[in-house]
Amino acid sequence: MFQKGITPGVVTYNTLIDGLCKANRLTLARQFFTDMQAHGVTPDVVSYSSLLDGLCKSKRFDEAVALLEDMEDKGIKPTTVTYNILLDSLCEAGQLEDAAKIFSNLVLRGLQPDCKTYTIMIKGFCKKGLMSEAAQLLRKMDEDGCPP
Repeated sequence: MFQKGITPGVVTYNTLIDGLCKANRLTLARQFFTDMQAHGVTPDVVSYSSLLDGLCKSKRFDEAVALLEDMEDKGIKPTTVTYNILLDSLCEAGQLEDAAKIFSNLVLRGLQPDCKTYTIMIKGFCKKGLMSEAAQLLRKMDEDGCPP
């Protein structure tokens, strides 16, 4: 795929994967993701997050969750941003129960939800009419130093 003698690095692969995901060319993005590993380039949190975002935007949530699990299994720590991508997509799709499980996993993994994380979940609860859950999370948000 690349010119002989030129070895692309993680940044090159990440740029291609992100661009392909944004162009909704997930099959090719996944091929590059596989190709990078075959050429000894280890995907990083950006590689995974870009692919995760593409999968979520295509509503391929099962694949996105599996990718997140694969990432963690390989010892690559997701960031709060990585979780926010998945949480936002699940909440927008009305899959609040799944989002709540992912949110719990974020905390169990030792990550601190940021203001965006809380806002995503509060909005999801409100859309489902779960106002007491939203209010409870709003209080927790404030307690954790993320003023609404």
